[in-house]
Amino acid sequence: MRKKIVSLVLAALFAVGIFSGCALIETDNIANYAQPVAIIKIAATGDKPALEKIIYKYNLIQVFNQQASSLIQQGYTVETAMEYCLNNLINRELLLNEINGFIVKGDIIDPNADVNKKPVNDLWKEIYTSIDSQILTIMQQIAEEFGEEPPVTPGTGTAQTPTYAVKTPLVTDDDEETEDTRWVPGDTVPAADDYLRLEALRKFANYMLTSVEESFLTPAQKTAYNADKALIKSYDGKKPADIRPLYSELQDMWLVGYLFFDGSYDSLKVERLEKFIVGKIEVADADVSDKYEEKLATQRNTYDEDLAAYKTALDGTTDIVLYHKPVEQFYVKHILIPFSEAQTAQLNAWKANEKMTQTQITDARNALALEIKTYEHRDGYDYTAGGQRSVGEVFAEVKGALSSYAGTSRAESIFEDLIFKYNTDPGIFNNAKGYGLRRNDTSSYMQEFTDAAYELYDSYIDGDIKLGAVYGKPVITDYGVHIMMLSSVLETGTVNLGDATSVNPILVFYKDENGVSQTRFETYYDLIKAEIKTERETDAFNNYQADLLQKLRNDLSTDIQTFPKRYADVIKAANG
Repeated sequence: MRKKIVSLVLAALFAVGIFSGCALIETDNIANYAQPVAIIKIAATGDKPALEKIIYKYNLIQVFNQQASSLIQQGYTVETAMEYCLNNLINRELLLNEINGFIVKGDIIDPNADVNKKPVNDLWKEIYTSIDSQILTIMQQIAEEFGEEPPVTPGTGTAQTPTYAVKTPLVTDDDEETEDTRWVPGDTVPAADDYLRLEALRKFANYMLTSVEESFLTPAQKTAYNADKALIKSYDGKKPADIRPLYSELQDMWLVGYLFFDGSYDSLKVERLEKFIVGKIEVADADVSDKYEEKLATQRNTYDEDLAAYKTALDGTTDIVLYHKPVEQFYVKHILIPFSEAQTAQLNAWKANEKMTQTQITDARNALALEIKTYEHRDGYDYTAGGQRSVGEVFAEVKGALSSYAGTSRAESIFEDLIFKYNTDPGIFNNAKGYGLRRNDTSSYMQEFTDAAYELYDSYIDGDIKLGAVYGKPVITDYGVHIMMLSSVLETGTVNLGDATSVNPILVFYKDENGVSQTRFETYYDLIKAEIKTERETDAFNNYQADLLQKLRNDLSTDIQTFPKRYADVIKAANG
């Protein structure tokens, strides 16, 4: 899937919320905060709706607090940083009003009115995850007040974050999943007997009321606020089991929209504008070939003179490496089955025992590893119903599953599935390459892991094994047991445009001449084409925004009032 374009004009602004981080400048003077620092009043014209927006001093201080340090590091003064933040707040409203005009004309589909509800559904799932997290914090506070052990995970019925990663689906913009119904809380609703969580839910709703300063609300917003307040207060004094409906009602509250939904929803609108503006940008085959030749020539000249630059490029992710030097670079993947907490404590005790030699500690650790047990993972969680398995059983399963597929891309695919079934190392999940090492070079991995990786590589070079081979036995380190596989070896020389980018079957989705969806392995042609397309789209969208906003600021100069004197005290305080 291609990268999303980040708007230069709107960067960070859509993320600004009521619960943002601590302030550089604080004051208890609400009347001072409630002063308008900018007023936008635009009459409706044609398809463009009218816009009446007040930007309060509070809004400006909030954005300034978030961005001031970064801006000042870039050379802004406090005065110019404040002006920059105010202009961005104004530009945000102008751009959103333009988008609303496109929606009225039908050029852009309102995300919430689209047949495909998935983007908004995903947003609601994220919001409820955030709400669940804040409810959990309140649960912990309540438990501590009563001297009880605080919960470490949300209560019964709560949508928890999986313990382990799940496999990322490979899709493109043309093949995204669609949903035609609105998502609503289901399994995440608190259970009727989950008294602690239900009480925390009620407190959370009341905290939302206190998080909004009514002085900043328009008459329409105050009406919606008061309706939500009445609903929330209706739950005061109710039995915990009777509070359950409140959880689902949050989704329809103006308060939740104001505090959580609206800013992110505006971001979805900007994404629709982006697609509308850059949707016709194409990249010709000749452009890809030219970029390939240019990159290749640059890398040859650079890497032949500077081996360190080549190694840095290999270890990074910022550029596509087309020219490889003979540095014996290779990649391994592994499944980590860790020591339990009790076993780790035992191992640490042995290490702290001055009477034990390193050999004795290693022997004791290796014996301890034989006792490690694990569960199969399903959807990111331990599948306890399946019972525990020993390291030996898991190793035998891995060896058996790959026995017929050494040297084929199928071996890598099978091992990937087994990673998600048993692994606990977060760094190897959805890692297309695996961990990179260089023979006879400094390694940051534990010595036992490094030695086994070198043995795999040497056996491959000697012709004794093929890619996709698994190391002959589980490898024991202080972290636990590793089941290791040789993933790929970099061949010296130049890669071609049509070469696959990895032995791991990374799929590209496309439509053939008959419009039928097909898949093939990703190639360096795909990578370079995507890079060119992203560059062009980013430039086109940011140039469009800059030109549009410059025109709007000129055309609407009399419709925008700013009041610099009202935030002069903030500048003075920031200057010390």
